[in-house]
Amino acid sequence: MEVREMSDSEAKIIEAISRRQYKDREFEIVRRIPNFSDGELAVIDAKKGGEVLFEHYVYVDRSGDVKATFLTMDELVAWVNGKTSRVENPFSFERMSAMIAILITITICTIVIVNLMRSSTTSIQVPEILGNGFTLILGFYFGSQVHKARPGSIENTNPREE
Repeated sequence: MEVREMSDSEAKIIEAISRRQYKDREFEIVRRIPNFSDGELAVIDAKKGGEVLFEHYVYVDRSGDVKATFLTMDELVAWVNGKTSRVENPFSFERMSAMIAILITITICTIVIVNLMRSSTTSIQVPEILGNGFTLILGFYFGSQVHKARPGSIENTNPREE
C-alpha cells in the first residue's frame, strides 16, 4: 500500500474531527464532496485496528477553513436543515400580530411626538384605547415568548426552533 504525504487541508480536516473523537482512533478521508453548501464536505472513516467503526463528516468553506464537524449523519442533517432558508407565509399569525403591534406602537409614538411639539406642557393624553391595546399586545408577545421557551411545550419540540 502506498503511503502519501497528507496535504495541509487534509491535516486540518483530520485534526478537526480528532478533537471530537477518541484519541486511539485512526482517521482516513475516504471522499470529498465539492459544491456542498458553498464549500466542501469531507467524509472520514474512523478506524481502530484497521476496522472501520464510524463515518464522520467535516464541512470546509471555500477558503479551506474547517467550519463544522459532525460525528453522525443526524448532526449533519440538522445543520443543513438549519442553514436552508424557509419561506414563511407573510400573512401568518405571528407576522400579522407583529405588524399590528408595530403599527400601534408607531401610532402612539406619533401622537406623543405631535402633542409634545404642539403644546408647551409635558402632560400628554394618549387615547385610552390605544394605551390599552399597546399593553395587551406587549402582554401577549411576552406571554407567547415564555410559552415557547418552556421545556416540553409543543412549540419547543421542533429542532429547527431550538
